[in-house]
Amino acid sequence: MSIDPESLAALLRVALDALFFWGALLLGVPILLAGVIALALASWDRLELVRYNRWRAHGDRLGTRPYGSEPMADPVPLDVIITLVHGTWAPNAEWTHDDSPLRTTVMGEFPGKRIGFHVLEWSGGNSIRAREEAAEQLVADLRALAARHPEAMQVVAAHSHGGNVLMYAMRQAPDLHALVSGIICIATPFLHVRIRDLYPFDRKFVRAMLAVVVGVPLGLAARHLQSGAGGWAFWELGPNPRWMWLGALLAAGGALGYRLAIWGEGHAARLFRRLELPNAPLPPMLVVRAVADEASAALAVVFMLGLVSAKLWETIARLGHVAAVYAQRSSDWLTRHVVHFWSTVTALLALGVLVQFLAAPGVTQGTLIAMLVLGGIALLAATIMLLPRLVGTTARVLVGFLMVPYAAFVSLLSASISPSLVVAGIYLDVVAETVPLGSHGVRLYDYRTSSHETQTVTERVDILVHSRLYSDQRVLHEVADWIRTLDRNG
Repeated sequence: MSIDPESLAALLRVALDALFFWGALLLGVPILLAGVIALALASWDRLELVRYNRWRAHGDRLGTRPYGSEPMADPVPLDVIITLVHGTWAPNAEWTHDDSPLRTTVMGEFPGKRIGFHVLEWSGGNSIRAREEAAEQLVADLRALAARHPEAMQVVAAHSHGGNVLMYAMRQAPDLHALVSGIICIATPFLHVRIRDLYPFDRKFVRAMLAVVVGVPLGLAARHLQSGAGGWAFWELGPNPRWMWLGALLAAGGALGYRLAIWGEGHAARLFRRLELPNAPLPPMLVVRAVADEASAALAVVFMLGLVSAKLWETIARLGHVAAVYAQRSSDWLTRHVVHFWSTVTALLALGVLVQFLAAPGVTQGTLIAMLVLGGIALLAATIMLLPRLVGTTARVLVGFLMVPYAAFVSLLSASISPSLVVAGIYLDVVAETVPLGSHGVRLYDYRTSSHETQTVTERVDILVHSRLYSDQRVLHEVADWIRTLDRNG
């Protein structure tokens, strides 16, 4: 039975096309989806920045900036200065205005005290850079306020991600611990960053997989380009320019992917330092939270999806790792026992063939049979020794390919915190917690009522729980009492 070379080439061509198609689908779609979502979030963040800059440039003239910084402009010495820091996408937040319930309540609780409010103006961008820039501005503002009113007690009240801005300011400038008497964080999801566990694989394995991921699409492109030029014969491995182009593209893609992985590791290390919360003792802190906070729930969902996908991939990776380890052990055992035995038999047969050849020069039928037996034994020994290693290598490669959609998925989830985390999502795990590191006072409020009849329609369709805290009278009186305690203790 003869095999038609053209039929074999067509069969191999179809198999290669199917491999490239499903490989590109499995590897490319999650990465493309992650990139599209990250681009959308970055575009939205950029749009909010444009709106903020326009508001900052024309807000005074349009009458949409009804507040300013009394402590910066007032030469009269103040007793208490409260700096207000809004959250993400909330410049000109109503709770920072002159007539806001927070200002009115605090002023009413301190009769006879000279109280000034300062509002930190920042873009509210949902990115690490925006929060870092806001933190730098906050450090400068607090130092300027301390220089202008050295006898005043300084308190900082922050909402949502404004609390993370405050934490970054505390990390950047340790001298703020002596300038700030108290910190109030309202509905803040404190972001804690950790190094993601990639066990049982290491970063070298991630580099290799990224090299494959970048190289395969280039190989797919080369395959279709060359198919348009008439295709190639798969057995022609000589100086064929089409094979040379394919090899060059695969090598270039692999090198690019490897360098991207190394750059991603460095980028993740830099982001880790930028996201780290202060580990030193903080000034007295009051943390105000609400049950069923939407922002915390959303971040909790993001974390849970990442955790489930991480555990799923970790289980698959462990199974692949176990298969590779047992394949390696089997190969070692077979090498020590079976291969040594067949090597001895092969050596004896070779000696017999040599003796026969010396006795009767020429290739006889017996010599030919002995040579075929020797070749078969050598092939069998090589197969026994290499097959387990091939199984182990295949298991590692399959797990590596499955790691690609997992990495794209966790990177997509990380984009909800900052678009820059998309590149480093495989290396970093960001978790939102109720409090920063250390021991802090927490006040938890629940807005559910015991009877639906006592809850008005307005209350049921009111603003989000996440944004209701800074207008709740219970919270405001709690904040005022806490500031009064600081004033007495100071």
